[in-house]
Amino acid sequence: MTGLQKLRTGLLSFCGADIDVEVTNQVTKGQSKEQATKMFITDSKKIQALLDS
Repeated sequence: MTGLQKLRTGLLSFCGADIDVEVTNQVTKGQSKEQATKMFITDSKKIQALLDS
């Protein structure tokens, strides 16, 4: 998220307004990508450990 998106989201949240769907989708997409990367690394290490044994 850009600085302006963070500022706007914080202001909307503070005022009790709904957060933009586009921003929510962008955050969710980023979190999903981050989680998928972590899972990939973990699985790769497990597979490598199996191959090494």
